[in-house]
Amino acid sequence: TARSKDEKKTSHPPEKKTFRFIIQIVIGMAGLLAGANLIVRSAIFIARHFGLSEVFIGLSIVAVGTSLPELATSVVAGIREEHDISIGNVVGSNIFNICLVIGTVGLFNPMPVDPGLLRFEFPAMFFLAVMVFVFARAGASINRLQGLFFAVSFFLFVGVSYWIGS
Repeated sequence: TARSKDEKKTSHPPEKKTFRFIIQIVIGMAGLLAGANLIVRSAIFIARHFGLSEVFIGLSIVAVGTSLPELATSVVAGIREEHDISIGNVVGSNIFNICLVIGTVGLFNPMPVDPGLLRFEFPAMFFLAVMVFVFARAGASINRLQGLFFAVSFFLFVGVSYWIGS
């Protein structure tokens, strides 16, 4: 048939497709590393230029920038009513960051933790994680009011972190 002839013309042998995808992964990884380097250099510059701590820039600007893909993924999944994808994305991302990001950095280079983070940021992180558990347990879902609580909590978190000088 005409369709199968067209498919044969446009389809690539599996080896060529595999090689193409491997090349795309390598290019993507190189872009990711270059982008990460730009983020770190730019964050340090902004912190120093405005007299802000690098910790504050990390927990605000860098955290937002690196979390936007998770936000977009979870919003799209929520709109499509794929709620397990949204929750799984958030939980998985947090576990990944705590275990593999901190763990990997620690494997390559000891990572001192600013003791000031123990005053507010770590307790806030713990409190908000517990609140997700409490809200989910109470109603088996996160409703609009609870969603608003978390959104406002983020801005309060950033504001308090700035105010206490993190």
